[in-house]
Amino acid sequence: MFEEAKEHHERALNHLSYNLNQGQKSSQEVADSLNKLGNVFYRLSHFDDAKDYFIRSLKMREELCGEEDAAVASSLNNLGSIYSILGEHQIAKDYYQRSLALAKKRFGETHPQVAHCLSNLGIVHCELDETRDAQKRLEEAFEMRKKLYQPNHFVISESYNNLGLMHRGAGQLEKAMNCFKSASSIRERVLDQEHPAIAEVLSNLGQVYMDLGELQESKNCHLQARNIRMEKLESDNSELGDSMLNLGMVFEQCNELHEAAYNYHQALEIYAKHYPVNHHLCQTTEECLKRVSQKADLQDCSLNRPENFTARIWSSMKKSVQGSMILNYWFAGSYYNRAMQNLADFPLLGLLGFFVTFILAMQYVKYYKQDENARFCKDLLESIPYMVGFSVVSRALELDLFDNFELLHEFKFYGFVYLLVYFLDHIFDDWNSDYIINKATSILKF
Repeated sequence: MFEEAKEHHERALNHLSYNLNQGQKSSQEVADSLNKLGNVFYRLSHFDDAKDYFIRSLKMREELCGEEDAAVASSLNNLGSIYSILGEHQIAKDYYQRSLALAKKRFGETHPQVAHCLSNLGIVHCELDETRDAQKRLEEAFEMRKKLYQPNHFVISESYNNLGLMHRGAGQLEKAMNCFKSASSIRERVLDQEHPAIAEVLSNLGQVYMDLGELQESKNCHLQARNIRMEKLESDNSELGDSMLNLGMVFEQCNELHEAAYNYHQALEIYAKHYPVNHHLCQTTEECLKRVSQKADLQDCSLNRPENFTARIWSSMKKSVQGSMILNYWFAGSYYNRAMQNLADFPLLGLLGFFVTFILAMQYVKYYKQDENARFCKDLLESIPYMVGFSVVSRALELDLFDNFELLHEFKFYGFVYLLVYFLDHIFDDWNSDYIINKATSILKF
């Protein structure tokens, strides 16, 4: 939807720019098109592009209309929003203050544009931990909107939502919960049930539930928000990244570490497309991913039970298989679920690891005195790269780090068979490795 709008406005801007050069159109229309394109890029989470268009629109409007025009106030407000989302809150605050002063001068003390500026300014005060100023601005905007709009108008829900953010930041969780529920109640009445604005409130409710320790409620809210955003927004929209980050936090608190790592990784991939590396969301998500990966490694070591490791491997594979037409061909329908359950219950990988280690130890003891050329040690050293490669691919599979499922499948199973045959070929003299490799290849190819 927003991609189509972007293309439409870009065509209009190109047409207007051409006509402007021919002296047929005023640049006011170009300034408006620049502003509209900025809004579209904002909705697409292309914040740097949006900022460029807003700056160009502001400069053109100031040149055409002077610095006190209503359109200038709108551009100032838009730039405040961009700088706020990029984490540059002090710059955002300056733009919002200029926009508010200009809006009051143009429209008077009570006007929808004034309320909008007050609301945005209140949010940036929250980000700067200026709690008193935030409360003053947000309550002023709320009271003004109640005079200007009907009780069930969308902007009333916006004020409830912003007040909820303020109360949560101040640790007033019950007040925050009530505000978010009021916002949700209004939006459910006036919007489609899968509107992104519904997801926004669900996400905020999920955060409060997490603060209160009600993790299942939190998980439900964040899953609903994520599903709406996946359905209605672009796959790399920053709001979807927010849902992934929030889900990662809930899964981490529930000690579902592999799910947490997966969601953190997805969030980081999305954020990296829109924010600089020093943005607080990128840094926070990267820290969370490192922390939960370390926890997962420690948990794997402490469990020391092969069936648990195998179950987690196949559980992670289930996500990959279900997301891949290639792998779903192998594990279709009920056969897939039955196979996954059987494999998860059978400690295959753990037993195999023990078996290989035991055989190697016995062979070394058996041939120790005859091993004058250290053949066994050399063979073992030669196999280390393959063992490391197999471990890395297994770990990548657990964390769902592969986007190319065909490549993952080939690495995982061919690597596994090759490593097994490598060991057996060096243990038993009469082992027909060529036959086994060819047979495995013919079976595994698809």
